[in-house]
Amino acid sequence: MKFIKSIFIFGAFLLCSSSLIAQSIPTACQKFVIAGNPGHADQYLCKQGYLAAYDYNKKVSDWVAYTVSTQTLKYNIPRKDKFKEDTTIPKQHRATLKDFAGSGFHRGHQVNYEVQEMTQKTADESFLLSNMTHQVGNLNVGRWKSVETRERKWAATKELLYIYAGPVFGKNYKRTGPNKVAIPTGYFKIIYAPKQKQVLSFYFKNEKAKKKQKLSKYLTSIHTIQQKTGYKFLTALPSKLRTKLVNQVPTKLWPTRYKKTKRSKGK
Repeated sequence: MKFIKSIFIFGAFLLCSSSLIAQSIPTACQKFVIAGNPGHADQYLCKQGYLAAYDYNKKVSDWVAYTVSTQTLKYNIPRKDKFKEDTTIPKQHRATLKDFAGSGFHRGHQVNYEVQEMTQKTADESFLLSNMTHQVGNLNVGRWKSVETRERKWAATKELLYIYAGPVFGKNYKRTGPNKVAIPTGYFKIIYAPKQKQVLSFYFKNEKAKKKQKLSKYLTSIHTIQQKTGYKFLTALPSKLRTKLVNQVPTKLWPTRYKKTKRSKGK
């Protein structure tokens, strides 16, 4: 009886230990979540230019975290759309190119190729399928792209931005492909400027957007995003400041005074 009890306790210890290991963020990527870790991941994917919280069941990253600064604007590498599987994820839990082929959706970036500090590795890692979701084409090249473009401009004036982005899954979300990859019903993006203590937060439905709809119409509160996702954002900030930022609803976009300059070749 004592032997059986010992096995049970040891097994529980291993289960607890493995859970803690699985949920720990690698040291190299803790810099991306200085403003706070939104929550659980089956596997944290630590890339050179971002951190992704990967979901084994949905086979997508539930959220990504990255920074954009004046430093990231200095370099450039010609874009090559080399989409590929993320082999750091166990094979049974990863999406493949077949899951996107003929789906009618774009392979939409969560972390944009151009916002990272450019090296060949960051460029390549931005095209991993763990950074992609099934995104409606009109949204991918429209409103979502508009925010990505502004990130670089805002970084030039704010100096540093901490950004969280990811999919939203409503009650009746669907799956596609041989690996049954989940299709988002929406997307969020939260942009925090620490020096100015300001935030912009967006929510987009994963559907064809109205052409005349202003980007500012997609602004929402972080509180609303938390309700839709179940995650908690900016938890590392002082309580009073966090409460203010989480509950406010931005009404207008930040000014963009950045003039595009020629970027050096990537490192």
